[in-house]
Amino acid sequence: MATSAGQPAHDADSRLSALQANIAKVPLARPSPVPTETSEMPDSNQDNGTVDEQDDMRQGAWMLGAFLLMFAAPGPVIVPAGETFTCTPTRVWDGDGPVWCAEGPRLRLAGVAAREMDGTCRDNQPCPTASAQDARDALVALLGVPTGRSADGHIQVHGAPLTCRSEGSAGGTRTAAWCASPTAGDLSCALVATKTVLVWQRYWRGHRCDLSRPRVALTPPPPARKNQPGRPSPDRR
Repeated sequence: MATSAGQPAHDADSRLSALQANIAKVPLARPSPVPTETSEMPDSNQDNGTVDEQDDMRQGAWMLGAFLLMFAAPGPVIVPAGETFTCTPTRVWDGDGPVWCAEGPRLRLAGVAAREMDGTCRDNQPCPTASAQDARDALVALLGVPTGRSADGHIQVHGAPLTCRSEGSAGGTRTAAWCASPTAGDLSCALVATKTVLVWQRYWRGHRCDLSRPRVALTPPPPARKNQPGRPSPDRR
């Protein structure tokens, strides 16, 4: 059959129109809707999401706890009963302790009782007539030289190392111990002699005082450095 010159163009237009019609029949893919508070989701999906979130929270909490544990400062050491240890005093709370040791332990002097810093006495221990401040200051004087007061109320001291024998835990973070100072001898006995503390017979248990130890001069703390003119304070650097 004969065709005219415009026939090929007409066929091409027909094929293009048919292709466009077929494409129009194909449904377009739409993005999944974002769940909202009112969206309905299968219960199984909700349960799985909750479980996954809880697992993630537990794992995160465990990792945070492990991280903090790695960098946490070690607490005071309780020296086992019967062991001998050295305590270089740095802080004093009241007349029978605790005395903070540079080596780590916190010392509770054995066999004696002083008033609490609020002036009270515990029901189960002897109650001296001396004030808590007098007992604390007596202990500080036996240990060495006061150098200041901490933000939490401890008296800071510079003193010679003590030689101590542990009686075990005194409760909390404290180690009960008998201690000897090169300047004051037996500390428990020396404190009793000041009449600011009393013997606690329950823990004294026949302890014998030996105040004949030679006393040595205590090296005073180094003087505080003064800032030179034109230089910033070390605390402000």
